[in-house]
Amino acid sequence: MEQWLGAAALLLSAALVVWVAVATWGVLSTAQAWQARRMQPPSLTQYPPTVQTALLPASRLAPELRRALSPEEDLLKRAIQNIATFENARAEPTLRAAPAVVQAVAQGSSAALARVEVGDLVKFVNGKEAGFVWDVYKLLTDQPVRLVELTLVRGNETVLASLQLPEGDSFDMTNHGLLFAVPDSIRFIGHVDVDRIATQLRGGYIERLPEESQRGYIDGLLDVTYELVSNLSTLQTAAPGAGNYVRSEEVLGWYHRSYVAALSNYRVGAERLLMRQAESLEQLGLSLLAAAAASLVALGLTLRRLWAV
Repeated sequence: MEQWLGAAALLLSAALVVWVAVATWGVLSTAQAWQARRMQPPSLTQYPPTVQTALLPASRLAPELRRALSPEEDLLKRAIQNIATFENARAEPTLRAAPAVVQAVAQGSSAALARVEVGDLVKFVNGKEAGFVWDVYKLLTDQPVRLVELTLVRGNETVLASLQLPEGDSFDMTNHGLLFAVPDSIRFIGHVDVDRIATQLRGGYIERLPEESQRGYIDGLLDVTYELVSNLSTLQTAAPGAGNYVRSEEVLGWYHRSYVAALSNYRVGAERLLMRQAESLEQLGLSLLAAAAASLVALGLTLRRLWAV
């Protein structure tokens, strides 16, 4: 009888050892999976138009962009500045060649109130020579100002016009009211516009995300804009309207949708992993409890055998 009990105890011990080993492996593997799990922000290479364009490999991205960052820098504003660099570099040749002749004046705008007329040539902005659309855009949005003095050539006359905004406002690309003959595809983003766009993006998109995910969102967006600037020479060869033409406003919308989807998938996966980890810990606890019980039984049998002797 005792031989049978000994054999049974041996088999039980072996089974418990296997059970404890499997449970321990389950706990360790889920712990390793949790450490390795990381939210992956979208990359520009996933943006549909760029799939059709041969982008530079990551090893050839411009490293000086990252070295220019300072610890206290607003990373979101830096990302928007990268977008401005991308858009303005594409627009510059066209805007430098376009005379600053007013084609239309937005109704109710500062330009309309200053009586700027269609056909006026903007010759100076705040005393600095303009003459071309590039110059006007640069001078209007180079720094925050609410009063701008224009020198206009109207036929054979030189006319002065003062564009003024209410207290607290600054001129940007949306509120001066001067419309020139430039293609719709042209995007110019001035220094003042960078602050405005960053504020809109922060309030409209980022602050609606969980607080712990906001820094990852900005870091991922910064990487995408680095890719934009690094691939400028490739991307600017695409003609407006072509399937591989990249528009920065569409990139921002795509990035937000993709990040939210990736975050949702990450959180679902994380919840499943946590459940797996809880189950593995439970199994480990049960196996250790069973092993402890088996050890007590074995100890009892051993002591009984000793007493019998």
